[in-house]
Amino acid sequence: MAETTLEVGDRIFVNFAGEPEQRGFLRYLGPVDGQKGTWCGIEWDDVTRGKHNGTVNGRDYFRTREPKAGSFVKRELVSGGKNLFSQIEERYAVDEDNEENEFMGSRMVEKVGMQKVHQKQRDIFRLKMIVLDGMRVAKPPPLSTPLFSCCSELNLHNNLLHRWKDVFDIVNYFPNLRELILRQNAMENVDRVDAFADYPDVKAPVFHLVLNYCGVSETTITAVLSKFPAVTDLYASGNCLTSFNPGGITKKFQARRPRAQSDHQLRFDRLGKRDYWARFLELDELPRFGGCAFRTISKPENAVFEGNPLNEWSAINALSSLKSLSTLFISSANFTAENGMDVREVLIAKLPTITMLNRGDVSVVERRSAEMRFVNRYSQLAEALKAPHEADLKRLIAIHGEPIKETVKKGISVIRVKLIYEGKMVERPVPASITVAKLQEIAARVFSLDPSGVTLFVEKEGRTPDELSILARQLSFYSIEAGDTIRIDA
Repeated sequence: MAETTLEVGDRIFVNFAGEPEQRGFLRYLGPVDGQKGTWCGIEWDDVTRGKHNGTVNGRDYFRTREPKAGSFVKRELVSGGKNLFSQIEERYAVDEDNEENEFMGSRMVEKVGMQKVHQKQRDIFRLKMIVLDGMRVAKPPPLSTPLFSCCSELNLHNNLLHRWKDVFDIVNYFPNLRELILRQNAMENVDRVDAFADYPDVKAPVFHLVLNYCGVSETTITAVLSKFPAVTDLYASGNCLTSFNPGGITKKFQARRPRAQSDHQLRFDRLGKRDYWARFLELDELPRFGGCAFRTISKPENAVFEGNPLNEWSAINALSSLKSLSTLFISSANFTAENGMDVREVLIAKLPTITMLNRGDVSVVERRSAEMRFVNRYSQLAEALKAPHEADLKRLIAIHGEPIKETVKKGISVIRVKLIYEGKMVERPVPASITVAKLQEIAARVFSLDPSGVTLFVEKEGRTPDELSILARQLSFYSIEAGDTIRIDA
């Protein structure tokens, strides 16, 4: 593993064998008494992974907030975050053509004009929305990176950001940015509202700023807002605020009233109230509602269930019957997601009408990603775990197609398929990883057709033909196997 440069205070991640990725803060970097090599002292996000508070054998190496949130890991196992540009490339500009050439060698798959077909899709500087949720962004792109002038929405939910300077520098590459989502990044706190006085104001017209679950204080939020003069919509739930007074910048806000939580009351007492709050369905002390007759409620648009011990997916199934529901506030921590998925993803997949979940907008990209992951991950569950989700799986499979089958891959899988057009048949080897769009291009070249008019269907013995309707999907998504027939309509 190539080592990345690390500094104390950085957000880091570690991939232990057989475990989900673990994240935390680097609190110490150096030698440890009685041990060889360089060690990283880590304060884990998941405090149950820790063994001590940074003190070992009477020596204080670092200090954690929780008594047993820290441990040491060998330096070579620890990785730091990536720059924004590299993560955008990783998500949006994977060079699939090179991958195919590498595996095929002298038996290259026929590709004609593919780069032209996919250039617009792969040109990251034309993207209007960039979604990097769950990736490893920790710093701005290299100085030579061009501006992302077309992008108006940047979603950095659950990355490795920590320093506000890095956030300000990132936004400078998005001159037309209007929505910035920083949800679930462990951001640094400051002790003065003028802590960022030396930084210039953000010039981008960012009006929608999401700081949910960033661990920030009232002082920090106020300091950050001073650098975002265009913000009118602020989301800051899950930050343990006891009050909020943004001072002279109050008038510009259209704020969502906070909810009472456990042992303290959040007060946005100087922010303007929205008339639509009266439409909220508020059930603050409801212990459980599975099986309730929600149809008796007349078209509720918004539902607040925060502070309730709801933890059964049957309750979410009941909520899905509210066809007009667009906004939901619920305690996600009470639920458990399976097979590597996030609870937020599962909620989005199961509730097809919501556009805002826990004060975070649900974009088209986030919904599509959540639904596809839900189909692929939850279709593999044991029957008992899958039972509460059967209806949702059936609904989403009808939209996105059958789930990808898990297979053990050695290198890149190659399959031979039969391409048939008006009685003519040609057999071709193709990688299971290519997309439907690329197979369309191959078929068009083989039979001298216009690619824009080509539609593909897979024909399997004993089954009706299935259209390969999602152009961005790989062939493996449709469970295409060696010997299958691909019928071409044009």
